[in-house]
This record gives sequence, structure tokens and C-alpha cells, in this order.
Amino acid sequence: MKGLRVFFKSERLATRVVLGTGFVLLVTATGIGMMHTRTSTNTSFLQTKDTLTILTTPLAVLPPHAHKESATGIDSGLAPGHGVLVESERYEIPFDMWVVGIEKKSDRAPLSILHHLILYKAGYPNAQCSNRDAEIYNSGADTHPTVSFLSPYGVFLKKGTVIYLRGMVHNPEPPRGPGGTYTGSSVGYTLTYERPSPKRSKPVLFYRLFLYDGLHCLVPEETVTSNADVFTVPNGAKHFEKIPDAETKNNQARMTFTTSGTIIGLGGHLHPEDGGEKLEFLKGDEVIATIVPKQISAYVWESLRIGNPDSIRVTSGDTFSIRATYSNPYKFQIEDAMGQGAFFFVPDDVRSAMQ
Repeated sequence: MKGLRVFFKSERLATRVVLGTGFVLLVTATGIGMMHTRTSTNTSFLQTKDTLTILTTPLAVLPPHAHKESATGIDSGLAPGHGVLVESERYEIPFDMWVVGIEKKSDRAPLSILHHLILYKAGYPNAQCSNRDAEIYNSGADTHPTVSFLSPYGVFLKKGTVIYLRGMVHNPEPPRGPGGTYTGSSVGYTLTYERPSPKRSKPVLFYRLFLYDGLHCLVPEETVTSNADVFTVPNGAKHFEKIPDAETKNNQARMTFTTSGTIIGLGGHLHPEDGGEKLEFLKGDEVIATIVPKQISAYVWESLRIGNPDSIRVTSGDTFSIRATYSNPYKFQIEDAMGQGAFFFVPDDVRSAMQ
């Protein structure tokens, strides 16, 4: 497939992937929220003949948040009050469907309050954390609002599949965000879907790799916050490389494919405003793609993926990993650096991906 392009633009790195033979994808990778276990019958779900909207439980009040940057530290995502964890109730898919589009939504607040939001598929194992549910999609404040899958691709959801959201909202004061106080606000996704037909035949799976200092998958899910997938960059460090730890049993920055298939789009997430220089994707020991951010203005970054412009074939047993490079511009250590890579994978074994 020719014409693969990745585009990043925002305060946090966003991703747009265009495949010239019929794909428009938008990817990001950010943090983690909390789990929820109820079944819903409320108005957080709205279904029409070709769309399904799922929203998080409305917040009573979302106040503004002041970013405090000084000579002794930056406003960290780990700081109390930085963001508010949100979640939805659960929704059971009523019939087999192919999701062909995903659009970010907000209610009673600007869309820019969305810090990150993950759409989960309950009961399906996460490839990187087997004790967690599989991710269908993950987006952040930096991500383009829409994702489109053109024929023959799509995300297949089987009748009876249970989906839910969890994530974080963040309301920084200007110039970083909208500021103001919002009541009854929520965020979510509208899924555009089609009933099964011959024109949809290749299911797309979403995977996310992330670098971290802790033991992410060992943290109880009900207590997970965004500090589980960050790492520290020493003060004054130049071209500091964060790589997967080969000795860590639960390593989420590396995965080994158990089936052959094709990676049709990839993108990443760094904190370029805090010295993030590049994110590299490796197949085995070979760098197959590199993302380098470029500053456009004070809070806007742009980057083009460079490397192989074609789809990436993998076979069972191949290893895929990421590494991030930072130069710390501060006289203090950065405690919440991020390096994450996300990609869409189409397995050759179509049947297994449609269970």
C-alpha cells in the first residue's frame, strides 16, 4: 500500500495516517483511567440505524486547572488535581457490526477538555496486559477528532460484545486550554457502523506499546492512573534513550506476534514540549519508522513519520518494539515523560479476529 503518511499537530503529539489505497486513520496513545463494572440503561448511550454514541458519566462540576511552571518544576500529569478520571457504564452490542468510523464527542464542555479516552472491549485479553481488557481505540487531546476505515477494513464487533470507556478530562486555564467551569460535562465517541456485508472483510485490531519505569500491568486496575505509564528523564540529560527492559517480565514496550499479518498504520505519543526528540519503531533490531516532532508555535507541534512508506508485514514470532529519546531542558528531572506507539494490525487469520 502506497501513500502512508503520519501527521502530528497539537500540544501533545497527534497522529494522522493516510493509506492511499483506501484508508484514513488517526491514532494516538496516552494514559490510563479507571475501570467500571455496571450495565447501563441510561441516556449515556444513543443508537441510530448507523451510529452508536457512548458517553462517560457526567461530572457534577469540572473546574479550571492552573498549570504551574517554575524554576523548580513543571506542572506534572502526576500532580493532584491535574485531571479528573472519567468512565462510562457498559453497553452490549445488539448485533454483529463493522465500525467504519470513530468520532470524538463532548457534551456541555469544549472537546479540548478530553485528555485521553480509551474504548474497551470487555472480556477480551489485552495483548500487553493479559489481566486487562482489550483496547478498541485510544485517543487524546492531540488526536484528530475522526477516524475513518474505508472498504474492506473495519473494526468488527460481534453481537453480545460489551464495550465501555475510561479516561481523563483536563481543563487547563488559557493559553493551554479553555478554562472556565463546566457542569454536567462528559466525553465519548460516536461510532459509525455497518451491518455485515461482502464489502467489509478485513478486521482491524488496535495495539499500543508504552515505555515506563514502574510495573504497569501489576497495578490493580481499579487504582490505575496516568502515572503507571510514564518514566523519568534525569535533569540535564542529552539524548537520553528509554528502551524496553528485557528483564522485565511484564514489558509493555515490546510484543511478539502470535500470528502473521500487516501493520497498516502507526503513530506515537511523546512530550516534545518537555524535550521529547523522537520515537522509533523497531521490528527485531531494525528501525522501521521514526517520528520526529517539530514545534510550530508555543503549544503546537507537528511531525511527519519517516521511514518505510509501505505497509509493514509481520510473521508469527516477529518482535515489535519502541524506544524514545529525550533531552531534558530543565535543571530538574522530568517525572512524567511518555513514549508510546500505537498501530493498526490486520491479521491474516481473519476468523480469529472476528470471535
